[in-house]
Amino acid sequence: MNETLLNGYQALQLLALGPCLFMVFFLCVAGRKAGQVLVPVLYFLSLSCSFLLPLRDVLGLSERLHAILLLGTSMEAALSFLLIVQFMTGRMPGPLYWTILAAPLVGGSPFVYANIVTESDICIYEHLCTSPRTFRMLYNIFSMSLTCLLTVVVYRRLNRLGPNENLTQTRQKYALVLALVVLNLALLGIDFLRLIDYTDQDHGRLAKTIVRIGFIYLTLTLIFRLFDRPVELAYERIPLITPAGPSEKDLALAAQIRALFEQEKLHRDTGLSREKLARKLAVTEAVLSRVANQCFHDNVSMLINHYRVEEAKARLLGETTPITTIAFEVGFSSIPSFNRVFRQLSGMSPSALRNQKQAG
Repeated sequence: MNETLLNGYQALQLLALGPCLFMVFFLCVAGRKAGQVLVPVLYFLSLSCSFLLPLRDVLGLSERLHAILLLGTSMEAALSFLLIVQFMTGRMPGPLYWTILAAPLVGGSPFVYANIVTESDICIYEHLCTSPRTFRMLYNIFSMSLTCLLTVVVYRRLNRLGPNENLTQTRQKYALVLALVVLNLALLGIDFLRLIDYTDQDHGRLAKTIVRIGFIYLTLTLIFRLFDRPVELAYERIPLITPAGPSEKDLALAAQIRALFEQEKLHRDTGLSREKLARKLAVTEAVLSRVANQCFHDNVSMLINHYRVEEAKARLLGETTPITTIAFEVGFSSIPSFNRVFRQLSGMSPSALRNQKQAG
């Protein structure tokens, strides 16, 4: 590339590096458990490595750091698969899924990365040698193909394991899954074109950078929506203290909320969320949170769960309907969630409550 294009290319790396590092910072301080943010943090660190690689000469990085950046970049495909698994299941991938990291960790041994840094040929077996650039392209094609193949193979099983918290969140998660798959396919296609010399190396690297930047800026909003929930809940728990207490409008809104839950049984909607309830009441989410805190002394999420648990308790004591049936009919989307919230609000499990009634 000429000097002007190289400077523009470097500017693109910095343009993409900023959001990646910001996402790492945001995920680390968003208030989630380490297990929930580990995979996305590692994925964005891997993306950061891919943007730092072209800047190694400008930054004066040592060969050791260069090798570390290569290793981090090589994990992009494997980490994208783990991220897809987490989005689809709603939890950190199990140990079996993490074995996909064996490809960059074992297949890309320190010897291989050292050869790439020094630009010496990589020999797999005696006279079977190839240039570092060709080796990297072959590895990228292999890893991206493996990621796409595994995603297709496990899609149905992962789909059944999904918690389906609500329709909006489900759509957001699958939009991100689709974006990750498209990103991997695009990177695979570019490397294949480079391998067959359909495009030169410089333009190929530029195309991959543009594709990655497009992915980051198109999915940034979705990622914020999926990972900011703990921050919202923490905010809801902060009581808004006013000298005069709830206003007449607030008390009237609280009465509307009670009517929706006690008469219309709105809490039975498994997709009910703060956003959806606010739209139903024609108020902003901030106003709804304030009324929940002042009039019900709880946040919106727990208020909804309170009505669900109260109805479940009444049915457990008055019916012989199976517990799982009751859990879904009162509005919970999964049995583990029902058991956890029920125990949190009542001090015992649903089965313990029913057994207590039968013993009495």
